[in-house]
Amino acid sequence: MLLINELKKLRHSFLNTSSLSLKEKAFYQFLVGEPLSYPTGNNLTEIEQICFAVFSGDFLSKKKLIATLRKRQPIHGMHYRQSLIELSAIALDNVESERENLKSYCEECSTRDFYILNNLFPNILSNIPQPEDAVDQIALHLYNSNFPQEGWESLLLKALHETSDLIDFYLVEQGYQRAMFDNPIVHQTHDINYVKHAFVRFIEKTERRVKLTIVVVGVVVLGFVFYWLAPTISRNFEMVEPIIAIRDILFPLLIGLLVFAGYAPDSIKFLNSLREKTINWVFRWKGLDRKKLKENLDRLK
Repeated sequence: MLLINELKKLRHSFLNTSSLSLKEKAFYQFLVGEPLSYPTGNNLTEIEQICFAVFSGDFLSKKKLIATLRKRQPIHGMHYRQSLIELSAIALDNVESERENLKSYCEECSTRDFYILNNLFPNILSNIPQPEDAVDQIALHLYNSNFPQEGWESLLLKALHETSDLIDFYLVEQGYQRAMFDNPIVHQTHDINYVKHAFVRFIEKTERRVKLTIVVVGVVVLGFVFYWLAPTISRNFEMVEPIIAIRDILFPLLIGLLVFAGYAPDSIKFLNSLREKTINWVFRWKGLDRKKLKENLDRLK
């Protein structure tokens, strides 16, 4: 399976997991630039209220609660300063108040966390930690803006298999996007795919138009034929009954045959050959060799 499909599958799995932390989901959506709206009807804890308010851009509504939390001492050794998500939310409210806490957190944090905090709060942190796993390696490459042109797929796949939460996934996702942006081979592949799909669409569109034109032209020609026969019918009244029979039976039948000629199965060789010759002529009129164009597109696959 393609790496992009693996990413989509894992993203869907994470976001639809009932056990997923609300703070984690809100933080991820904030990082990717798609913030969630503040939930209504939920019994959120104080820190969840702060995270949702901050990550949705509504800082002011929880100012007092944030100020209270800053003054609060650790409970059973737990404090917002020890959590990437909670520290980020509090620091986004007022980065200067959390400058020392950010530095302290990054003294022992992972490369992954350092990269995220450095992006959120530039010019505060230094000395990025050494990577310990594939996700950390991606973070280091992103930090140094030197994503590898070779071996990046295996690195991303390894990181994907090591991913344990949405924050890990965010780093893998960022790595994939950077690889797509930086790697010249990937760019060439995307350009080729774009051209290929553009020509395929052009061929299919032209073929549909030719088939429809065959039907329309045929119907118009038949209409003119019957219009031309109208004076004859009026002069030879005794022929009215046969003409009515032609009108009621043969005319719909001929229209049906014309439609069939335009959209007949390939197995009907005569109609298929006539249709193919017409389509090929239209392509030559446009300066293109349909057969060679299709052969080249097949090789691009």
